[in-house]
Amino acid sequence: MKKVYLSWKFNKTTEENTTMARRLRNDYRSLMLGDAARLTHAADNVKLNDKYLYSGPFYCEQASTGEFTSTECTVVVAAEYAAVKNCDVFIAVFDENDTPGTVVELGWALDAGKEIYILYKPSDSKYTIQSEHWFPIADAQMRDNNAQVFAYANTAEMLDIIKNKILI
Repeated sequence: MKKVYLSWKFNKTTEENTTMARRLRNDYRSLMLGDAARLTHAADNVKLNDKYLYSGPFYCEQASTGEFTSTECTVVVAAEYAAVKNCDVFIAVFDENDTPGTVVELGWALDAGKEIYILYKPSDSKYTIQSEHWFPIADAQMRDNNAQVFAYANTAEMLDIIKNKILI
């Protein structure tokens, strides 16, 4: 089975006083996995189908203040680096929820020679890549001409691409 790493920002909500449980239920990775509880258990890889396992990233507990301390950040980055290094398939998603971490993790995956898939949500048409996204996408294609890029219009279409074009 191939291990899949899905690089994406933890889906934040703009609502005040939203519980962590609700935020996890609405996280895009939870939608892909089908159960928010699966996003919190890194001990075992999560089976996606007969060919693929979800291998990260997994949600990590934050400090009581809601922030990561510098030590905790180092631990999280080390865990995510190891997960990217040990995956077979790397999927990067660029939309309004991505972070600089997505770019860094994409670089790790490129350096490690992983099978790369990039999904991006165009800003206004199927052919327009937001300025902050075009450079890492173009760099990935230049460094690995096998990297595949897909545009999507909404979350449902993006999940469909992952489940029915990438993980088949």
